[in-house]
Amino acid sequence: MTHAMLRIVAIDDNADNLLAVVAYIKDILPGARVFTAQTGRAGIALARAYDPDILLLDITMQERDGYEVCRELKGDPILQIIPVILVTPRNSERTAKMRGLEALGDAFLSRPFDEAEFITQIRAMARIKAANRRDHEERGRLSEVSPERREEQESERWFRSLFRNINEGVAIHEIVTDEMGNPIDFVFLAVNPTYERICGLHAADILGRRGLDVIPMLEKRWIDLYGKVAQTGEAICITDHSDYLDRYWEVKAFPLGPNLFGVALHDITEQKNADDARTGARRELRFILDTVPALVWKKDTEGRYLIANTRYCEVTGLAEEEILGRTDHEIFPQTIADQYLRDDQVVMRSEKALRNREEIHRKESGEVGWSLTDKIPWYDAGGSVAGTIGFAIDITERKQAEEELHETKERFDSLFNRSLDCVYIHDFEGTFIDANPAACELLGYSRKDLPTISFSSFIGGDQLVKAEELTRRIIDIGTHEGLIEYRLQTKSGDCIDIETKGSLITRDGEPVAILGIARDITERKRAEHALRESEEKYRLIAENTADNIWIFDMDFRLQYISPSVLKMKGFTVSEALAQTVPEMMTPSSYTSLLQRFAEEMEREATGTADPNRTVTFETEEYCKDGRTILVENATRLLRDEEGRPVGILGISRDITERKRAEEALHTANKKLQILSGITRHDILNKIMGLGGFIWLTREEGLNQQQAIYLDEIEKIIKAIERQIEFTRTYEEPGVQMPTWNTLTDIINEGDDSPIPIRYECTNYLVRADPMIGKVFANLMENTIRHAEGATWVQIHCMEQNSDLVICWEDDGIGILDDQKEQIFERGFGNNTGFGLFLSREILGITGIVIRETGVHGKGARFEITVPDGGWQRGEER
Repeated sequence: MTHAMLRIVAIDDNADNLLAVVAYIKDILPGARVFTAQTGRAGIALARAYDPDILLLDITMQERDGYEVCRELKGDPILQIIPVILVTPRNSERTAKMRGLEALGDAFLSRPFDEAEFITQIRAMARIKAANRRDHEERGRLSEVSPERREEQESERWFRSLFRNINEGVAIHEIVTDEMGNPIDFVFLAVNPTYERICGLHAADILGRRGLDVIPMLEKRWIDLYGKVAQTGEAICITDHSDYLDRYWEVKAFPLGPNLFGVALHDITEQKNADDARTGARRELRFILDTVPALVWKKDTEGRYLIANTRYCEVTGLAEEEILGRTDHEIFPQTIADQYLRDDQVVMRSEKALRNREEIHRKESGEVGWSLTDKIPWYDAGGSVAGTIGFAIDITERKQAEEELHETKERFDSLFNRSLDCVYIHDFEGTFIDANPAACELLGYSRKDLPTISFSSFIGGDQLVKAEELTRRIIDIGTHEGLIEYRLQTKSGDCIDIETKGSLITRDGEPVAILGIARDITERKRAEHALRESEEKYRLIAENTADNIWIFDMDFRLQYISPSVLKMKGFTVSEALAQTVPEMMTPSSYTSLLQRFAEEMEREATGTADPNRTVTFETEEYCKDGRTILVENATRLLRDEEGRPVGILGISRDITERKRAEEALHTANKKLQILSGITRHDILNKIMGLGGFIWLTREEGLNQQQAIYLDEIEKIIKAIERQIEFTRTYEEPGVQMPTWNTLTDIINEGDDSPIPIRYECTNYLVRADPMIGKVFANLMENTIRHAEGATWVQIHCMEQNSDLVICWEDDGIGILDDQKEQIFERGFGNNTGFGLFLSREILGITGIVIRETGVHGKGARFEITVPDGGWQRGEER
């Protein structure tokens, strides 16, 4: 059958594949007619309409795969005679061919097609179609034969036709065994023409003979394999090389009965050589791709990566398996992937290369890189655009250098124009070339005036000589050591002080100008002068004050002590500096000091302590004459620039006499308290006796006027009793030393009122007279007695500047504006009139102030202001 007479139906759901097949067939089989379909149903309809000689069927179709379509074709009585060539992907698994045989496929071709194999298969299938047609016609003529005989004849014809025309070499053998049943040889029973051709043997010469007689160099492993098939009934399919024929074979051995087996040989030498050549070429191509410094990749029309060389993987930071089969949108950020896709589509639509395109790529680590890219289209076997190939050079370092250069220029311009320091450039004669705005503003000249201005416009005499010498030094060595100070006269006539540093500007290794940076130090000079004066004043104060000023480092080594130590303790400065801390004070004071220092360091470690806090404590210290004195110390930490403690600054004062006076005062107060108590007791006894006499007088009977007099006398007695009771209460404040107490403890001390208290203060500590609890008790009593309708009391705290403000509020009617001060006066009110008066007195002992700030009609509000030094946060205790 000539090519012009061939009719071929190709079925594939990929339009590009069909176009490639049509172009391929027309190229190698001119004149053949090709009909195409993209579904199995359409392909079967074409087969019915055109009765093709061959049907090419792709096995990987999505809706119905090739196996299912093949089974339908072979199940049709009319269409079953059409040979079906199943088209498989390259390197498809053996199971694919096994499934094809199960679906009654006649042959296989792998894509991309090998031309020689393609033509051979087409021709063989065309012969099979002709034979099938003849058999079909013969079956029609034999339709009158008995069904049993007809079936037998038909099977025989099928077998003979298949045996004769199959393009594989087929031989039928009988296994030969030894007396133990081990296979030792086989006998040729039948061979087909293809077997004769590919093996170079003739049936007349080999039938009935043993294999080793025909092929003396036959490897024993073949006999073992064939024996296993004949004896176990298990078929095998292997690919191997025959040393005897120096050919590669695909060998299928299958059982036919007891000790009988068949062998089908398919010569794959050309295919194997072609595969090896292609593999070698691919290996060489891959070596080249992975060696070149450029990035190389290949994509299909849908943008899926088919190839990515080593350099591409290195630059993107991805492994090859993370790239192949994926699209840019699965690898790169959206914006980058969109740009890549647009470029690819332009190349494929226009079929023109895209050259020198700068593109951004981003690694999975997030690092950004740049590539100089070329993209070209590539074509399939049918000449259609099948995707794009890209080549790129990583220009990240070049782009970074360009960006750094640009940033450096911008940074220099920004520094030059925005610097608070004066930046200027002048020639070797001292004439200005350029200066930044800060320099122009300092000197009083505009930038356009600079070319007419030189050093002599600002300085003269020795200063000008110094500037000229400095210029020569910079020209000789490129710079100068340290900062140079000048005193300049500006355009307005003002004199200013500057410090400057100069360096040489070169071009191509030749000096061209001098760059200088100057700073106005006029204020610093004034400050330094003022500081020297201040230091002298403070030195005089330190050396002449009665208090002792000292500095310890963090290891308790004395670094400084003022001369007043001689007057306080009898030691000279050098003697005091030589002492250790245990030599300065009693053991109990030293132990207490170490404990207090440890507590302060713990607070320091929390990072929440006030860095400017002052810590006050008392010590008992030794004098040179052996006496001990009581010393009050006020200390704070010295810190470096980063805020870390580097030392302790302290001021000490001898409070021995003050302590004695306080103890004497305390003793005197105690005696007065005893005397007052005795006197108060005697007066109350007399009042009690007077009350008894009044009662007796009433019992004897009185006229109306006398009864009125007695009532008045009783009122006077009651007033005297209140006055006496007030003296008892008023003598207690100030008797004991102030103590530190938490607000929580103070308020809870007397919290037994029927009105609930909402306490919102943190754990503050307050230094006050021990009777401070009486203050809050009086405030609650005041709320109960006078705040009509009050249902709650709220206590909260706030820090204002360095003070602590404690707020007491209720929801009663409040205090009238004209009574806000009167309520603190002694005797004001309907009861004793002593409560708020006494509260103010108790608080006043330690400098605490109380006042009423509420709004009448909205409730009372008492603000208790504790001054700095009289309160602490709880964690600072």
